[in-house]
Amino acid sequence: MTGRRPFAGRSILPDVTAQLAHAPGWSPPPFDALAFRERVRAMPIVTFDELDTTPKHIAGRFEVELDLIIENGWERHGQHMPSFKRPINWSGFDRSFMFHLHAWEPLTFLLKGVCTVRSKEKAKLYHRVSRDYALDWVDKFQVPVLGVAPEETLSEDWVGRQGFAWYDMAVGQRIYRLAYLLELECRDPDGDPAVIEKLYQALAYHHDVLRVESFFRAHSNHGLYQALGQLAAAARFASVDAMSREARPFARSRLAQTLDHHFTADQVHKEHSPGYHWMILGSLIGAQQTDLIDDTETKERIAAMETALAWLAKPDFSLAEFGDTDPRRIARGKLTDGANSNLLALRYKLPALQAIFSAGRIGSLPPTGVKAFLQAGYAVARLPRESAGPRFEDTTYLAQKAAFHSRVHKHADHLTFLWFDHGRDILIDPGRYAYAGKTRPETDLYKKGFWYSDPKRIYVESTRAHNCVEIDGCDHQRTEVRPFGTGLVSAVEQAGLALFESAVVHNRTIRQKRRLILRPGHFLLVLDWLNDGAGAEHSYRQYFKFAPEWVIEAEKMGFCARHPGRDLPEEYRESIAPITLKVGTFSAEAEAGAALRGQTDPVMAGWASPAAYAMAPATSIHFVQTAQRRPARFATLFTFGETLAIDSVASRMNASMSAARFVWSDDRGSNTIVLQAAEGGFEARYALN
Repeated sequence: MTGRRPFAGRSILPDVTAQLAHAPGWSPPPFDALAFRERVRAMPIVTFDELDTTPKHIAGRFEVELDLIIENGWERHGQHMPSFKRPINWSGFDRSFMFHLHAWEPLTFLLKGVCTVRSKEKAKLYHRVSRDYALDWVDKFQVPVLGVAPEETLSEDWVGRQGFAWYDMAVGQRIYRLAYLLELECRDPDGDPAVIEKLYQALAYHHDVLRVESFFRAHSNHGLYQALGQLAAAARFASVDAMSREARPFARSRLAQTLDHHFTADQVHKEHSPGYHWMILGSLIGAQQTDLIDDTETKERIAAMETALAWLAKPDFSLAEFGDTDPRRIARGKLTDGANSNLLALRYKLPALQAIFSAGRIGSLPPTGVKAFLQAGYAVARLPRESAGPRFEDTTYLAQKAAFHSRVHKHADHLTFLWFDHGRDILIDPGRYAYAGKTRPETDLYKKGFWYSDPKRIYVESTRAHNCVEIDGCDHQRTEVRPFGTGLVSAVEQAGLALFESAVVHNRTIRQKRRLILRPGHFLLVLDWLNDGAGAEHSYRQYFKFAPEWVIEAEKMGFCARHPGRDLPEEYRESIAPITLKVGTFSAEAEAGAALRGQTDPVMAGWASPAAYAMAPATSIHFVQTAQRRPARFATLFTFGETLAIDSVASRMNASMSAARFVWSDDRGSNTIVLQAAEGGFEARYALN
């Protein structure tokens, strides 16, 4: 298979919507199916575009999975389309599943099978099944609108009749699958000219729909997939078709626009989710592999995106579960299975990502250290702990998200963080759950920033579900407020400690400063200072969410958290031992609240979502300060071991917490930390006696 001819450079086009949209109705461009078929057959063969996060054909059981899909239908997140045979059931599922059906996602497996399997008989079968699926959609949803102007098809009236057929991202993902099916039909010796014409008309209509400026979703990742899908479809026929030649520079310009809009200067995706960063990076790498992306600037950006993703991978080879990131292990194969395919890992050029995606079989695992993505608002520490081995899995990991770039995929989680230590998750984010239900714009829930109405989805977005400070029992404001972009001030390594500092303003007048001080394998100190410049009275709750396995008991002035350990599969080499973590406070004003686990009344509390549409009890603890007009000060310590004695006499903080001294004893001995403000952050001196 060959790639595509390189582009000459980035083109910035004027708005051509008025020139290219057909009005008042729509009529197909002139087309000769037989001539087009001959031109296509003379083109070099180009593989099906790999615009998915994970190429399906590299799975060891790919052909077996394809056969099972054809036999049993397609399933995703508990929803099931039982058959590919016509007529297809395009409705009757949840919103997410219907979107995937209309985007023709089930065909991704089959179309990649057409160009990768050795058996010509199987390739022909996959083509036929895909063709029937596509034609069922075209007959039901495309043919009825062929005389309708694209702008009208996108109106509420038509959307009400056709549901997800013309959903923005579905169009962007469907168009390149449609284009590949058109090419297959042209190359098939038995290809039907009537079908070729029908698919070409559909392709022309899709291009015109995507040119409607109001339909372009530049503000979200949907716009990126609209541009990327249109570019792939246009590039496929650009050498033989005038319509495609017109559409290619237009789509390429939009792709450049979306990359500028969706990634920060340090090349982290702005939608508050490592999962979305990974997804879009995977699509860009796939586009690069088929020469859709060939300019030096974009290639350099992709390389920087790979570096960022490596920092967002935890020591258990999963992504940091911020925002709408489902918990998932991104490494493929057993840790000790050197014979397992490394094709997925080799898609990445960065050796650290190759190692992460292959569980260390190839590449070189990331170095330890502290990394600040100041424009993105992410801080990460990956540090070795004392007496631990050199393995990646044995490092301590602390990551903070201090970002609010837009409402898109933004939870009410200002300055939240995750902590992984001693081979296990400790403090976590609640997960995504699902995009379930739909709130109406006139409701209070919608006005507060909750787009989905399922109570479980509402909970995982809430402030109390994260490692955050809740103010007056309300969630952090996400609507009718200007996003602050980044709240990260600094992230450095100093004398064996990781030091993070961040700051944000809530509700226009309440300033919060947060400092995190980590000693790997030993302790984490969380400092929060909040003050309302308007002098109003507030109540504050500092929440912490433990991973589900932890068992929490209340103690005087704090909590005792115990992890039972667990036996890991043989390929992990060793099991995780039980461990105890003590939690206490240096703040005389802060009172320990109840530990909440699996609570549903009066509100949901103490839950986490381990997978889509799943919830598991996960204990949440908090410290509370009520009726505060003066600044609120929280200083919460987590230390491993069976003992914790806080020296309240020797410990002190000034009113602004810019300077402080914390003294305590634990299993390691007597500990002292002295903090003071410094240029661009703060400094810490630590002593253990």
